[in-house]
Amino acid sequence: MYLFVCTGNTCRSPMAAALWRLRGHEAESAGIYAMQGSAASGGAIRAMEEWKIDLGAHRAHPVSADSMARAEKIVAMTGRHAQALLDQFPMYADKIVCMPRDIQDPFGGDDEDYIRCAREIDEALDML
Repeated sequence: MYLFVCTGNTCRSPMAAALWRLRGHEAESAGIYAMQGSAASGGAIRAMEEWKIDLGAHRAHPVSADSMARAEKIVAMTGRHAQALLDQFPMYADKIVCMPRDIQDPFGGDDEDYIRCAREIDEALDML
């Protein structure tokens, strides 16, 4: 299982996990500062419609030692996320990788920002 990690677990990491599952792989997502139970952002839900993926049932949760231990790879959305994970969970350093390029946060942007982000994630997953 791949664990995708971003900040709040409402945009980038749920989209990445959903697109990774679409490729036939196991995936989960979490956020470094996630508020337990928060829904996916509306922009992320709408952006994933392009792939016929429904994020409506997604609920955020913070990254945990348990999820880190279960993951084969832990994929950070940016270098800063990777560093935060290394600082908090140094024992999993060998599992932590970054997306091929930093995926900028669309939070607070318009639908075009979310669509652009989802497409960026989709392209980056091809290089992962």
